[in-house]
Amino acid sequence: GIVKDGAHSIDHGVGVRALAGEKAGFAYSDEVVLPALLEAARAARAIARSGGSGSLAAWRIATRPKTLWIAMIPVVVASSLAWAQDGVFHAWVAAIALAAAVLMQVISNLQNDVGYTQRGGETRGHVGLPRATAHGWLTPSAVNRAIVVAIVAAQLIALPLMIRGG
Repeated sequence: GIVKDGAHSIDHGVGVRALAGEKAGFAYSDEVVLPALLEAARAARAIARSGGSGSLAAWRIATRPKTLWIAMIPVVVASSLAWAQDGVFHAWVAAIALAAAVLMQVISNLQNDVGYTQRGGETRGHVGLPRATAHGWLTPSAVNRAIVVAIVAAQLIALPLMIRGG
């Protein structure tokens, strides 16, 4: 064939392979700094231990549980303000709001993971944690189905608040 275009670049990063018996897990990091290297090593180890594609470890990577506290902050602040203003705290309202907020953060994390892969935005220049769909640990269709299930679950969980609040 005829070469119509070409490019050359020098990138850096690190790939990690972990073995657990005959199973292997792979992860990478474009950042060569200790926190990113440790996260890649943990990801590779978790994938190898749990069996690879579609595993619980792959779902943990896609849902990013370390970010779920972010969803809790607005609920804690709103509950505190309600208590400060009216002197009333409804634990059941806060618990439902927390559960729905955490599920919405999971939805956001899953969409972030699959969205970059589907749009072709996952490149060698990626900085940060590995994406489960980009590595093939989860299929985009499986993640999209999980997003739909999480949306329905969040709505069902929040239904009592919607009924109460109008």
